Amino acid sequence: MKLSTIAFVCSFATLFLLNACSSTQHPNPDTVTVATFNMEWLGDGNADDKKPRTEADYKRIAEVIEKCNADIIGVEEVENGDALARVLKYVDGYSYYIGKAGRQQNVGVLYRNTVTVTNPQEYMPVATRGERNRPGFVVNCRKGNFDWTMMVLHLKSTSRADSTDQLREESYVNRREQAAKVAAWADSIVTTTKEKDVLIIGDLNDSPVRKNNPTLTALSNDVNVIFLTASLGSCKNSSWLNIDHIVASQQAAKRWLPAAMHHYNFHAAYRTEEANMISDHCPVLGQFEITSPDND
Repeated sequence: MKLSTIAFVCSFATLFLLNACSSTQHPNPDTVTVATFNMEWLGDGNADDKKPRTEADYKRIAEVIEKCNADIIGVEEVENGDALARVLKYVDGYSYYIGKAGRQQNVGVLYRNTVTVTNPQEYMPVATRGERNRPGFVVNCRKGNFDWTMMVLHLKSTSRADSTDQLREESYVNRREQAAKVAAWADSIVTTTKEKDVLIIGDLNDSPVRKNNPTLTALSNDVNVIFLTASLGSCKNSSWLNIDHIVASQQAAKRWLPAAMHHYNFHAAYRTEEANMISDHCPVLGQFEITSPDND
């Protein structure tokens, strides 16, 4: 495909930061564990929550985060910082940044002090249909010899609300537009700056291997990036396609440890009614080695 570049235009939205205590778990000092977790309408406990939860529900979500034992987690469908605080009071060691422009479905990051995270910004070009879409969320990260720029995404879904062929086609077109914006952003980083390590993580609402109505081709055909989770199936059914992904630039992919890629399938640990109140997505996790010399 023809590569294109765009200026890295960022809109600074209100960001929320939580400083938490040290965790009792210890991630591997020779690797960084990166995860993405769609938290399904995680609300702040007020009356307008789309998915009302009890304190027991928030605590179980915290248990899932603790079991992931990740250094950094891209999160999606979070109302605000208060919503994350409802969860993180039950798990030590995580701070967060969360965006605002997605209204009740914002994206952001949770991270331990094992990772340095700076320059949080909402990337508005990904919101191609204004308030109907969520912007990307960009941070700069470092652990050990690995420093990278990362975008967390929640692309347009195709849901039951898309009840006609026309509505479904509109959602496909919208997601294709968003994927093209993300590919152009990644291209602009690796081809016009000194930074060669880029990660793209989140709920992309599609698979790069889908045959009918594929919507991620701008990313899957981009020679500058690789879908590291393309072969991963759904945690609910291994024959279903996975829609939560980790994508890396060519240089960052050299650090990827494929054997560590997995879901944390919390459905095996909780009763159905409990698991349903955690999320309709499982966290997707992967690891990168951080001991090789910095390449940029």
